[in-house]
Amino acid sequence: MCDNILQKLDDLETSLSSRLQQITQKLKDKYNSTSKQINKSDIKDISTIIQLITCEIATMKEVAVQNQLNDTNQQLMTELTNIISTNKTRQQPSFAQIVKNTDHLNQQIHQKQKGIEEKTIIISANDDQSPTNILIQTNNAIKHTRNENRPFKINKIIKSKNGAIIKLPPEEDIDQLIKDFKEFDQLNNIASIYQPTPLDPTVVLKAISKITNIKELPEIICNMNPQLNGCEKKMQVLFAIKSNTDVQDVVLRVCPKVYETIMQTGQIYTDIQVARVKDRVFIRQCQKCFQFDHSSNQCKNQISCITCGAKGDHNCTKITRCQNCSSHPKYKNNTDHLPNNKECPLYSDQIKKLIQKTCYTGLDHEIKIISRKSTSNGI
Repeated sequence: MCDNILQKLDDLETSLSSRLQQITQKLKDKYNSTSKQINKSDIKDISTIIQLITCEIATMKEVAVQNQLNDTNQQLMTELTNIISTNKTRQQPSFAQIVKNTDHLNQQIHQKQKGIEEKTIIISANDDQSPTNILIQTNNAIKHTRNENRPFKINKIIKSKNGAIIKLPPEEDIDQLIKDFKEFDQLNNIASIYQPTPLDPTVVLKAISKITNIKELPEIICNMNPQLNGCEKKMQVLFAIKSNTDVQDVVLRVCPKVYETIMQTGQIYTDIQVARVKDRVFIRQCQKCFQFDHSSNQCKNQISCITCGAKGDHNCTKITRCQNCSSHPKYKNNTDHLPNNKECPLYSDQIKKLIQKTCYTGLDHEIKIISRKSTSNGI
């Protein structure tokens, strides 16, 4: 092995030893202090050191692979890794970490198509009512309805930020149940009770020539693909994704029946080409604070750094830290990713929820034109 590789390993080993001593000393100092309590600042400092150690171990592993280190050095790295693992909470792989390619989006949608569709009732609180009270009165309405000898099954009840969501088996008569709930005044007087309208799918047409007028795409598609004749109003061009080449990806919203038709072959003809069709899911996420369900022009929060997660003016540490996961009780130990991509479990949760709200089969209707003024991320 060349001398510079050995020197690099020696330097890394020295650095690792030094950082471990820093953690040990910090813990000793805290133990000898009067308070003996580790505060948020101490945890942040220790976490930063551990992240640096992890990066240095990764570098050592890379050197080992590239230069076929001998068994002695391999054993050294294993021992160092074990030392760090005792200082760092074990992390279960997140949903997004398991899914690292766009094929999984298709798998999720396919699984939803194959699965049995639940029925959903939304119970949303009026302005002066608390979600907790809505949940209580929802349970009372359920008991009252069953006491009237109208039994029904419930898969689950979810407490939402606006009230409650009831999931029912597909065989239940949801219209009758909504009617029963509305006749229960204690609930109907304080909340809106309704079945949510499912979302229409969005798809992307890949590499459409810029010669093609995308405003005329619905008419062009229906003329060039006989199976879609008469479906012009059942699809809507949302926008073209910016490109510096002579082609561009174009995003469409389509009704479920059109979606089924075009996804059977995975391609459609335009005026001058055949284009591949891919699934697309858009997440509504602010690009200022990186929280969900609002756009940047509606945001009243401080600007957050996409890399380190710090708010406002700051000197970025360049250490990747997702600010959303760091404040989440379930994912606070899994923050080494950006907040706006599929590496983030909260971002992946948003994808999964949006897929569950979207109808991919059966319905055949004209598309309701919705302006797109808000900022969304698409995958």
